[in-house]
Amino acid sequence: MKEATVTETHRASWSDLWRKEDLEFEARLAKNQALEKYSNRFFYVWDGNHRHIAWMDVISALHKDDAFFHVPVRSVFINVSSENCNMLLHAMTDWNK
Repeated sequence: MKEATVTETHRASWSDLWRKEDLEFEARLAKNQALEKYSNRFFYVWDGNHRHIAWMDVISALHKDDAFFHVPVRSVFINVSSENCNMLLHAMTDWNK
């Protein structure tokens, strides 16, 4: 997958609440040496992208100033090799059912 880096231009386009969450997220990454390499990176949503898109539209339209809707998402980091990528995607689909 193509990597994408978060820049200050990106951050400038975010609301104050998203920038606050980003600062807290970056601070959590900085505290864990194994996770530091993920700093200033965009993350892809492999499963549930339809929910992500739908909720981001709702949050932007109806809750842009409500901190309750600006929260970090529970996530899992998985180091995947090209050999086992298909097996992982099938497992994730079964897990999410």
